[in-house]
Amino acid sequence: MTNRRNLLILLTIGFLIREIFAPWTGHPWDLEVFARAGYYVMNGTNPYTYLQPIEGITFAPYANMTSVGYPPLWPLMCGFLYYVYNGISWLTSISSPYIYYFLLKQPAIFGDIVSAVITSRLVGKTASKSVLIFWLFNPLMIILSAVWGMFDSMAVMLSLASLSYFIKGRSAASGSFIGLGAVLKLIPVIYMPILLLYSKSRIKFAALFTIIVSLIILAPFLLLGWSPIGFLFSMASQAVNIREAPAVGGLTIFSLFEPIFMIFPERVPPIILTGLSFLWVPALGAFYLKLYWPVLKGLPGTLLHRNANGSAKKVSLRGILRLLIISNLIFLLTRPWISEGTVLYLISLMLIDIVLFHREREKLFTAIWVLALMFLIANNTLLLRFASPITDAVVQVDLAINNGPITGPIRMVIRLALSVSFYIASILALQAYARPSKPNLQNPPDLSLNLSPGPKKVTVGICAHNEQENIGRLLDSLKAQKLEGDFSLQEIIVVSSGSTDDTNAIVSKKAQSFRKIKLVTEPERTGKSNAQNLILQRAKGGILVLVSADSVLRNRALEKLLNSFEGNVGGVIARAVPLNENRGIVNFASRFIWELLNQTNLHLDSIGKLNSLGSDMLALRAGIVDAIPEYIVNDDAYLGTVVREKGFRIAYAKDSILYIRGPSTVSDFFKQRSRVLYGHQQINSLYGVKPNIFENLMLTQPFEAMKIFILTCSRFGLGIYRLPFVLTLEAVSQIIYRTSKKQNYILWDMVNTSKREIPDLPGRRDK
Repeated sequence: MTNRRNLLILLTIGFLIREIFAPWTGHPWDLEVFARAGYYVMNGTNPYTYLQPIEGITFAPYANMTSVGYPPLWPLMCGFLYYVYNGISWLTSISSPYIYYFLLKQPAIFGDIVSAVITSRLVGKTASKSVLIFWLFNPLMIILSAVWGMFDSMAVMLSLASLSYFIKGRSAASGSFIGLGAVLKLIPVIYMPILLLYSKSRIKFAALFTIIVSLIILAPFLLLGWSPIGFLFSMASQAVNIREAPAVGGLTIFSLFEPIFMIFPERVPPIILTGLSFLWVPALGAFYLKLYWPVLKGLPGTLLHRNANGSAKKVSLRGILRLLIISNLIFLLTRPWISEGTVLYLISLMLIDIVLFHREREKLFTAIWVLALMFLIANNTLLLRFASPITDAVVQVDLAINNGPITGPIRMVIRLALSVSFYIASILALQAYARPSKPNLQNPPDLSLNLSPGPKKVTVGICAHNEQENIGRLLDSLKAQKLEGDFSLQEIIVVSSGSTDDTNAIVSKKAQSFRKIKLVTEPERTGKSNAQNLILQRAKGGILVLVSADSVLRNRALEKLLNSFEGNVGGVIARAVPLNENRGIVNFASRFIWELLNQTNLHLDSIGKLNSLGSDMLALRAGIVDAIPEYIVNDDAYLGTVVREKGFRIAYAKDSILYIRGPSTVSDFFKQRSRVLYGHQQINSLYGVKPNIFENLMLTQPFEAMKIFILTCSRFGLGIYRLPFVLTLEAVSQIIYRTSKKQNYILWDMVNTSKREIPDLPGRRDK
């Protein structure tokens, strides 16, 4: 509740800051056009014509102004706001134009605040607060919505809403929202082909998009009798700058044409600028053609489009973000006119991507939004012109500075330097996002980040081989788990591979009293990966939990594990606590290594760098992995690699505790450690990924590794005198796995001392 209260306070402060600027600031052209268009619409006049000054409303010293350059939805909204303004004036006898300017800002402010909320939800609870702070208090967002009065934030809000519903697989809602965004401003149209291609239902998406766009655009002309000629010319001008003097400049390399055109107006034929205005159309067309080419050639199951049976595949949030960002960058780099507000679309998408997937691109992201902010300030005469609603004298001062013999060239040089810098940053961003991922795993990143709505079904899988000592106690501890909220236990699948003891009999007896237990038997032991695959094939739950057969869950361990699924978390690991006695070198080694792993996981989880699901209990979203190759030794390291490659994050549920026994003899210690070390090396050799364990942390983050090591040592008090012997055992394990290349780690020798019965320890507090 406290966290929700803090977020509400942030939203309230961000909202109030914007409202302070709303009444008395505004762009002398854009806000003036909106004010006049609202008056025209309210009085039954077509706004797609030259707009005359309006007494009591006009604040900018312009005579005839060109029509509003957007689809009908925005002028209709302006007309409604003028209607509200008239109502307020009638009720209060106050007809101040500042009330009207205030009202015209509200849609943009609303879009700005809701965009922040949607973005924070897409990144998950962990990063939501930092995302809200960035968005709500970023001067670029505040100026564009509350000071300038431009409503790009509403189109951004609708685009983000479309993305959110797309990830949930709700094609109709996704198509509707991107359609609404397109009839506010044309820019969201560039996202439509991508969302359509990867939509769960292309028919629903396309149908709702078409209906929304058609109805909203056609209705005013059919019902209100507006002439479509002015609208068609206005839309053509917005799309490709078909006008007497095609617009070039802004945050683009094409701004270099501005001084050339001013100095040599006769040397630059307008046909060249008109031709450049079409450049973004074939550029994006080529990008879409590349995406659609497999579909056009009739190649099913290619590029994440369709499964072999013809059903729609899903694409990960990282995958769809990458494509949307690339399309946005192509648009920014090839359109000859880019205003500061256009950058909002890119910033919103990159913010999500940076927080969730590409922290290394944070500096590039910062450069993009900072350069846009600096250009906004320089381009608008240090924000002076935004005070024009207070006095039109500001506009005259603004024009004098812009056209002054000294200040004019200085301003132009600064703007050119910033626009070229922004263009270079955009090229670097395009290179970064166009670069393919390095690992080439068997499964492409084709999964949605969201679980199915409603109660979340959970499948628990257990691989067993001669586990009579603990399998009964494990099943009892699973049966006793309490799940609250949306989670419910669907089934417990036990795969018994070649068991020759009483394992099968114990599981069968437990299944009689708890029907969710299902026993699958293999006549021979073929390896853990094959047993895991049997579970993957049969699992019906939306979340798959894999538990070692020689463990026992603590109360509510399963619930705490499942509660870690939020945002883009695709896998979660629990904390395993060995119950080895506090005597003997090997017992100490087992306890020390598991505590070292715990401290390492805590650190890696805090920085979002966990890449292995190494634990005796792990959970992952069903469908991320269809099968584990039978030659894989460390299934948990492989699963972690696939989860990360598909764009998901791995979380550590430190309060989800299960009890195990580590090896207590020297031979068993060598068996277990050499197999684990070999498995990590295998993943590195096959996929180029080093599991983030303590040994690798010493190479990449030596100071953090030292802190973790010292903290672990401090937890064992005077018993740390045994540490040199532990290091010796570890060194020998390294030698064994490096020299025993012919050893069969698929069907490894059982570590018998880890299979001993785990005592019943209700209420045990781990230290």
